Amino acid sequence: MFFCDVFVLVNFEQFRESVVPRWKERPFVVFEGINGSGKTTLLREAVKILEQRRVPNKVTREPGGSKLGVHLRQILLEQTDPIDPWAELFLFQADRAQHLAEVIKPSLAKGEAILCDRYYFSTLAFQCFGRHLEYSSVAAACQLAVRNEEPALVLLIDLPVDVALGRVRQRGEGNDRFEREQLDFQERVRQGYLEVARQIESVPFLVMDGCQPAAKLADDLNAVFQVLIGD
Repeated sequence: MFFCDVFVLVNFEQFRESVVPRWKERPFVVFEGINGSGKTTLLREAVKILEQRRVPNKVTREPGGSKLGVHLRQILLEQTDPIDPWAELFLFQADRAQHLAEVIKPSLAKGEAILCDRYYFSTLAFQCFGRHLEYSSVAAACQLAVRNEEPALVLLIDLPVDVALGRVRQRGEGNDRFEREQLDFQERVRQGYLEVARQIESVPFLVMDGCQPAAKLADDLNAVFQVLIGD
């Protein structure tokens, strides 16, 4: 796990050595974080960077990245009746498996870089730490869905829950099933993300401070992609 405020000074060479070969083999970057973290805004900045460098790219998301996923997203985020946590888990895995088959794998096969708003790391944070489901069972279900299709890098935007929720309210949002959850749920998810980043050894995580000014985050992101893509 790398931290963006120190990786340039301390871990730059390690970052280059561990991430760049993965990018060259599979240009697939995932943006993660709690609701209101700014991950989607940062993803849009990544699109600009790739477009400026004329890198073909595909922007997608979970849930809802496939045709089937659009319907599953509506159920997962807008359903008013209670959903059993295990049923919720398998709806996410159905969305993910279809997304992988319909969007991610074909796009990579065409030579497009993938920029994905959430992947299975969200499920580990939300369902394991937020919903208290057993980690090993959820991790196994995730691997059944992704079938070893791992990203080159995960960008985790971290910030305090109260700041994130304030942003959600300012946007006039906060009405989906997960945004309506209590503060302790949101805090468990935030800490869950950080724990997932520590535990997962198969994928490099870069943790970015979401409290920084947007311009500073954009500069950091540009530095990351400069390393990935090269001069």
